[in-house]
Amino acid sequence: LVLECITMITLRGLMTILPAAAFLVGAGAGAAAGQQAQPSMDDNSRAAAIERLSEETISHYEAGRYAEALSAAVKALGLAETTLGRRHPVTAKTIGNLAQVRAALGGSAEAERLFLESIDITEEAGGKYNHDLVPALRGLAALYSASSRSGEAEEYYRRLIEVEEKSLGRNHAGLAAPLESLAGLLEAREEFTGAMGLRERALAIRRKTAGQGDPAPARALEAIAELRDNIAASLNNLAVSKIGEGRYDEAEAPLREALAMREKNLGPGDPRTISTLKNLSILYTRQEKFAEAEPLLLRLLAVSEDSLRPGSEELAVEYLKMAKLYQRLKRPGDTVSMYEKAIAVLESDPRRNARPLATHLNNLAAIYMGRESYYDAVPLYSRAVAVIREAGIAREKEPVAILGNALQLFQMMNDAERAAEVMKLLGIAPAPAK
Repeated sequence: LVLECITMITLRGLMTILPAAAFLVGAGAGAAAGQQAQPSMDDNSRAAAIERLSEETISHYEAGRYAEALSAAVKALGLAETTLGRRHPVTAKTIGNLAQVRAALGGSAEAERLFLESIDITEEAGGKYNHDLVPALRGLAALYSASSRSGEAEEYYRRLIEVEEKSLGRNHAGLAAPLESLAGLLEAREEFTGAMGLRERALAIRRKTAGQGDPAPARALEAIAELRDNIAASLNNLAVSKIGEGRYDEAEAPLREALAMREKNLGPGDPRTISTLKNLSILYTRQEKFAEAEPLLLRLLAVSEDSLRPGSEELAVEYLKMAKLYQRLKRPGDTVSMYEKAIAVLESDPRRNARPLATHLNNLAAIYMGRESYYDAVPLYSRAVAVIREAGIAREKEPVAILGNALQLFQMMNDAERAAEVMKLLGIAPAPAK
């Protein structure tokens, strides 16, 4: 089953740009009560410098230049602390930016300490539901998640969601991503019921906001297209949650809807369409709805035939999936055809593919044996024996079983020459002549 990421947290979402205006609020030290202090030119220039350094931090971070990002972040924090003090909310933002850079450089302990300090300062200045808490809460939750600290990650994702709800409203588009992130965390712990509730809510938010695009036409089209696929991804993931809980009947509708959306918006060959198609085929197979699974698996087979090299073992696996499906559908002609295609693929490099080739020759021969078509089984077992002999794997567990099957057939058919060859490979001494 393919579970998909919905919306990646952008770097600018994790980090904070600090506008100069943020420094120009409130009275300065020594101002008379009720009198608005006027910032000095030095204050303005320092504000501009911190803003510039914050932009540099983000620019270097997004380009993967973490050493340069670290240098800019440290300078921004130092200047903010000198100008405003350590416990100022603007300083808290520079601390959060530095935390994100430290996390990218692998300093998770230092990043955690800085994120927590940023949250503490921001909360002290603006209250528990201050929207300025969002970048640090998001960064800390992601840090804990990446560090496999699931319980702490959940705590901070829930805090993040609570702050977003209080400051933006329960149905704001920005809530969908943290809801999905928390759902993914719960799914990793197999808490599927809780995950489903979060995904259903995220899906409802995405549906509600799907028609709200940017007024600029190009941006609007791009945003709507992304939202549409986020809806499809939410449907896909909701279905995966239901399948994980064994609620197969409830998984079909969201998967079919996601597939229809992706076929229309992305096209039948897009990897995201294929991933949903694969999930639906798995669902039908688990439900033993083999007739419904057949057209989906044939589409997946066509994709594999187009994308995989002719002698690829992965292509043989796709043919074998179809062979097993046709066995369940009791269509022997199609079953044999798919086994023959798989064997033909593996025959392109018999030494490299010796083990699966011998196995599938055995399996096809077994089908003929079950139909009492013994003469059709003989050349298949003869070829399997040759493959095992040439690859030097006659003493391995599965090849031994295949050789045993071949020996039984040859003896039944009174084919002494072939039987003797198999006995030699198995290390069985011939029976003494009477």
